[in-house]
Amino acid sequence: MASRALLATWALALAGCQMTFIDEEGLRSSQLPDHALIVDGSSLGGRCDDAYSAEQALSPRTPWCSITRALEAAPRGWSVSIRGGSYPLLTARTPSARSAELVLQPYPLERAEIAGVVLKSQQYLRFQGLHFTGPISIQAGVSQVSFSDCDITSETPAAGVHVEAPVEDFSLVRCIVHDLRDSGDGVSGRGFLADEGGVRIRLLENRFLRLGEVGVRVSTAQDLTVEGNQLPDSAQPFFITDSRDVTLRANRVHGSDGPVWLHGIEGLRLENNVFTGFLYWAVDLANVPGARILNNTVWGNGEGGIDLNDVSGPATVGVVLQNNILQTLDGLRNGPAAFAFEDYNLVGGGNFSGAHDVARPPMFMDAASLDFHLAPGSPGIDAALADGAPSVDADGRPRRDDPAVPDTGAGAPPHGDLGAFEGR
Repeated sequence: MASRALLATWALALAGCQMTFIDEEGLRSSQLPDHALIVDGSSLGGRCDDAYSAEQALSPRTPWCSITRALEAAPRGWSVSIRGGSYPLLTARTPSARSAELVLQPYPLERAEIAGVVLKSQQYLRFQGLHFTGPISIQAGVSQVSFSDCDITSETPAAGVHVEAPVEDFSLVRCIVHDLRDSGDGVSGRGFLADEGGVRIRLLENRFLRLGEVGVRVSTAQDLTVEGNQLPDSAQPFFITDSRDVTLRANRVHGSDGPVWLHGIEGLRLENNVFTGFLYWAVDLANVPGARILNNTVWGNGEGGIDLNDVSGPATVGVVLQNNILQTLDGLRNGPAAFAFEDYNLVGGGNFSGAHDVARPPMFMDAASLDFHLAPGSPGIDAALADGAPSVDADGRPRRDDPAVPDTGAGAPPHGDLGAFEGR
């Protein structure tokens, strides 16, 4: 029989374990934001019931069961904290009268999985830090909606995010969109699909991984920003057509089968992107009047860098091509008439004629390891034209002078580097 001393030791140990558990639960609940309504479909903290009032749902002991209830009943300025577990498809089609943002996020230190989302006639929603195991469908009447720091996939063929009607003020930020299979239906396998477009769409710092089709496909959009995204080994990274005021900035794409396809865009700005290792051409441009193509690195592709040709639509005129590192510059059926300015580029081959263009190897730090920063001695260092160029590089670092290198660039100040990155 165990001694009293040993039994006392076990009792203290058990009490310590219980105390640790209670402290951890208290710590998690203390991390909740003010006025955080609790959804707990698995009744982890207390029996859930959608009949509870909003005031009752503030307590983990009296939570709501469904996210739908939270969308319908959350007071203005409150938020929703979703406890760990799996939740069914979230469908919200009842027109909302929301006038302030409602944030939906996981309960501290827990993982909430939702089997997809369908939104119609919804405004002022932010889904943050959640895992989606089914697609996100954006239907008519949606505005002021964002998804941030989310994980998006689907077990059945689908698009990760499918905008099925014009949307206004939509953002996808720092999400991972991955493992989407293509069934040949024209929708599935895409990471972000918006053929109906919209106004003010922002796709920022996302990762698109293992997709069966195009990473980002958008048509008929106005004010579209695609910035800081990563698309390794994609079928095709971007397919954007018939849009206005489109910015592609600081995106990194390597190993794609199909090109960056940009057709019929007025007000295109292409800057600080890194497009490498494409199977054929890296960038296919057509009917892009007034495009500004600045400080991109487009190198190491199967057949070439940029192909610029008009197909149908507004003629390509007024293009600014400046400070790029281009494997080749081809097409140009309009010849010099396409350009308002073409100079200060490092071009491996093709059609280029700027007085300060350079036709020499760029000398990267380690292209085989996908390090496309310029190495010491590169002819692209301090060779850029500062006027109109981005003030920071693809890493977000300010353009700067290398005091050991003579400045061959121009503008104020005349010491930025060619391509997407400043030399280290």
